[in-house]
Amino acid sequence: MTNLPLSGLSVLVTRSSNQSESLSSKLRSFGAEVIESPLIRIEPPNDWQPLDLALATLENFDWIVFTSGNAVEFAFKRLSEQASEVPKKTRIAAVGKATVTRVEELGHAVAFHPEKYDADSLVAGLAGKHDLAGSRMLVLCGELAGAKVPDRLAQLGASVTTATVYRTVLTGSLPTETLELLQRQALQAITFTSSSAVTSFMRAVEDLPASCLAGMTVACIGPVTAKTAQESGLVVDVVPAEATINALADALAARFE
Repeated sequence: MTNLPLSGLSVLVTRSSNQSESLSSKLRSFGAEVIESPLIRIEPPNDWQPLDLALATLENFDWIVFTSGNAVEFAFKRLSEQASEVPKKTRIAAVGKATVTRVEELGHAVAFHPEKYDADSLVAGLAGKHDLAGSRMLVLCGELAGAKVPDRLAQLGASVTTATVYRTVLTGSLPTETLELLQRQALQAITFTSSSAVTSFMRAVEDLPASCLAGMTVACIGPVTAKTAQESGLVVDVVPAEATINALADALAARFE
């Protein structure tokens, strides 16, 4: 069909290879030619000990906070390997629609998730509905997550333990074929689903003339990723109202429709 909104357009997907299919499939359904060039890899932590210690003492925590779908995947896989599970009394909080969905798919209820998919909304929402003073909270996150969530929870009186569940490795490079497409300005759009991917992309193209990126529509999954792109010198054209893969693809399609 030639009347699809992305027909005839080439879209670069920079998501990690094990996570790109959902976005790529959605874009193809809109008629796009998808070029997958992962700019990050999601890998286990260098040291399992802090996570293993936290998982072995889950009964000591009132809350487990998941900051991403990757955190859910790695934590529950590790729990399964240890033949352990989340105690019934321990409540789960999660950021992001996909993160919540994955927790529920694994058979667990999510006691709290913010309407907006960001750290500020998570902390403010939790504090608004629950007395966190004295609560024992385990924050499971990626190596690059930073201390914003744990620090703010601690400021509210919670006793916070943080454990790294996975690492985001920046490849900092693109396949020769993708670089050639950029040089020929043969890509009409690029999608970013994380700040890490933006940073990795800018490293990969640092030797290309700025003109290679001119006219290419930049689509970011949410405001945090968009801010990173803007600070890196990119002009961001598309940021969906909802920070989800489907919303990102829909918003990009609407841009060209």
